[in-house]
Amino acid sequence: MNITDATIMADEAGRQYHLQVGPGELAEKILLVGDPKRAHLAASFFDTITVTRENRGYVCVSGMYQGQFLSAMAIGIGAPSAEIALMEAFQLTKKPVLLRVGTCGGIQGYIQPGDLIVTSGALRFEDTTAQYVPNMYPALSHHEVVAALIQNLKKSGYTHHVGLTASTSSFYAGQGREIPGFPSRNLNRVEEMEALHVLNFEMESSLVLTLAALNQSKAGCLCVALNNRKENRFIDTAVMYQREKEAVKLGLDTLLDIEA
Repeated sequence: MNITDATIMADEAGRQYHLQVGPGELAEKILLVGDPKRAHLAASFFDTITVTRENRGYVCVSGMYQGQFLSAMAIGIGAPSAEIALMEAFQLTKKPVLLRVGTCGGIQGYIQPGDLIVTSGALRFEDTTAQYVPNMYPALSHHEVVAALIQNLKKSGYTHHVGLTASTSSFYAGQGREIPGFPSRNLNRVEEMEALHVLNFEMESSLVLTLAALNQSKAGCLCVALNNRKENRFIDTAVMYQREKEAVKLGLDTLLDIEA
């Protein structure tokens, strides 16, 4: 691969450096996940697969799903990793619909491990979006994506919640965890977020929503709560894998309902 433009990081054919995806290989509707295994899980629902690319932890799979061309893309953990994936994806698409499906930590006491959470907006505790927008710029989900998610969740019968998400740049100290020998400066973060009626912690939503807004793309986020931070409870492993599978399928079905 010979890079011809060191700014946009693409070769002469437009193939992107990190994703290794070229023009025409990425759909205008993209399911975003963190774990590469989850991208392959999403692809297992496709009727046909036309493109599979794996490079440096990024996975992109495109194919047909119920008559529509969709892509599943693993963007890694955290905003810096997600930024690389999205900026390269934007070079290959027009205004793609982006739906992040992942996992999170529940904050409010009424959120049970296994519940699904729809992000209406995200607090930008990560630093990556500050390279693009001022501090007061909101990270908001597109109303059409939120409405489509809620509609499908009501049909499914899954317990779900809709509200604010806290996106952090740190999984441990940034989310109020303290590991012996590594003092956290945010030990009261769970209580602080609970008082502000924030529903969950995760690490990518604010980046996805902010960059989507700058690109005039529709975006939203759906997460499975793996734990309840207030009560320090974690989900059963078997239930976790089943809920992740159900959330991915629901995400794909939701993408079908949103006009690109």
